[in-house]
Amino acid sequence: MSEDDKNLLTLTPYYVIYSSNTNQPYIDSDGHCIFFEVHIEAEGYIEAVNKKIPDTLKIQDSKQFKIKELCADLYNLGAIGISVHKRAQKPINVFLSESDAKRAKKGTLFNNDTSRYVLRAQETHQKQFLRILKNRPFYAPIIISDRKEKQYPHVSYCYATFKTNEQFYILFTTLDEFNQWNATQQNEWSPLEVYVSKFDRIRKGNPVLINPMSNKFFLTNHTFNIIKSGPKN
Repeated sequence: MSEDDKNLLTLTPYYVIYSSNTNQPYIDSDGHCIFFEVHIEAEGYIEAVNKKIPDTLKIQDSKQFKIKELCADLYNLGAIGISVHKRAQKPINVFLSESDAKRAKKGTLFNNDTSRYVLRAQETHQKQFLRILKNRPFYAPIIISDRKEKQYPHVSYCYATFKTNEQFYILFTTLDEFNQWNATQQNEWSPLEVYVSKFDRIRKGNPVLINPMSNKFFLTNHTFNIIKSGPKN
């Protein structure tokens, strides 16, 4: 990222457009988060979008950002850029790269595409984003039991049981999400990279809960059937 882009993002406070469905920064169809310098212009953008899909967007209070946290957090969320709307000007697009995010958050493994399409599915409720998830990686928490003589080790997958006694298997879009959850558990779980299309067999007909510590996303049998159908040509 150039110095001009860094200055553009950090020297001015911005209003950030948020999704009402996820309570996270909104990611548009181009993969960009939306920043406005002027509140009334942000209101106009929200009004235009909410006319098409009511109660979709809202405005977060004006805030000044630090570049490292901004790059890492938005890229980890699934954004690939930021559309910056200065006062009465055409938007300026600043692109986020994995290298910028890794410099800001060393040691982190990002899963940008999966995070973005999960968020877009929640924001828009459109099936096309579910279908894209068919061949995208997630992280499943597992425990591998001690191997007994002449036997393969047993792999246990984590599930949550709700008051209705319904079991939800758990998946995460990023290792950050997994680590945040794992820190709250009595057992020490390990992350296993899995694909939703393959995880269908493991869940045994039970629903799946993605990212239980943040923007929870439930996958039902109906949702799984949409995902397994894959992208339409």
